[in-house]
Amino acid sequence: AESPACGYLIALARRLMRETAFLHQNADRWRRLEALLDEPKGGDVDALAAAFVETTDDLAYARTFYPGGKTEAYLNTLTADVQRRLYRTRREERGRIKQFFAVDVPLAVYEARYHLLISLALFLVAVAIGVASQLGDAQYARSFLGDGYVDMTIDNIREGRPFDVYASEKPVPMFVEITVNNVKVALRMVAAGLLTPVVVGIMLFVNGIMLGTFHTLFAQHGLLGASFLAVWLHGTLELSMIVIAGGAGITLGSGWLFPGTLPRGVAFRRAARRALYLAVAVVPILVVAGFIEGFVTRHYRMPLWINALILAASAAYVVGYFVWLPRRRVRQGLALETLA
Repeated sequence: AESPACGYLIALARRLMRETAFLHQNADRWRRLEALLDEPKGGDVDALAAAFVETTDDLAYARTFYPGGKTEAYLNTLTADVQRRLYRTRREERGRIKQFFAVDVPLAVYEARYHLLISLALFLVAVAIGVASQLGDAQYARSFLGDGYVDMTIDNIREGRPFDVYASEKPVPMFVEITVNNVKVALRMVAAGLLTPVVVGIMLFVNGIMLGTFHTLFAQHGLLGASFLAVWLHGTLELSMIVIAGGAGITLGSGWLFPGTLPRGVAFRRAARRALYLAVAVVPILVVAGFIEGFVTRHYRMPLWINALILAASAAYVVGYFVWLPRRRVRQGLALETLA
């Protein structure tokens, strides 16, 4: 009599043979569909629609007979790409900008959500390291922020104007300088993904340690609350966008380094598109952050309710646009649950 283990192996072998035959039978059609998706405008819309129907049938078949396998995962991704291309193609071009920021970017955020969480985790760990380092060595800030900056800050604290660094220049030049610098930092972080996500992680660490060291320095002079109100007026948007840019860089690097079940070229193109969408999305927000830092933060002694209002509005925007809206778009059926 046949043992249970032997029977299981025979059944598994038969399933693999059937799945392999299924792949060979349809592989050419799926490759043609991928080529159609790679065309700048997605090729003929009618051909895409017909291919979408056929591919969803293939997906249903794979789910029934080869559940949990690579074939099902591949077809899931392929049908999702066709669905998004059809949706975008049918939109009017005059609404393209609105479509980009209201639909495309939130979907890109959803697809990159795990990489964004990794970016946030790295940044927070780095902040904690900065805090611990400054607490352990009061001179640590000098090695990270520089002697000149630390000496100037301590002098300002002694004179009762600890955050006058934000009023050291005229508003317009300061706004331009800060915005250009922040945009450069964010775009470099995205591009660093081409050098592997490790480089992006290092950049996130540097920024996080600087932040932790900065706040701890002020806390050691009894100004933690004041530093929070001053820095996070603009920092809520600015630092959130640095984390988003870090997630975009990790997405870009992971696309070519870890292609998964997709061909490396296809995985990289899809990752590059997500990273590009995120990079474009952070730029206007960094402009707003630069405006706040150049024109508003210098008035950090303003009434507390104004500080709180700006902080709350900035935090609500970040959470609403980068957390709530992507999930809403997915629930609306504009993406599949397996996009990531």
